[in-house]
Amino acid sequence: MQIEMEAAPPAPEVPQGIILRSMLVGQEEREIVRTIQDSFKDQWGVAEEPFEQYYTRFISQAGSG
Repeated sequence: MQIEMEAAPPAPEVPQGIILRSMLVGQEEREIVRTIQDSFKDQWGVAEEPFEQYYTRFISQAGSG
């Protein structure tokens, strides 16, 4: 699917109170994985994976984008 825009879309706005930052490597991986898994736990066909398996796949996909 494609769309031709006449102008660039507006810059995204981060809601007040939200801070975007990199994760603290070696400190926050488990909490981040738990948050992601919790956000999709009710989606049909999604199965929880062990941390190590999920994190390895997550990091490999993050680097391919």
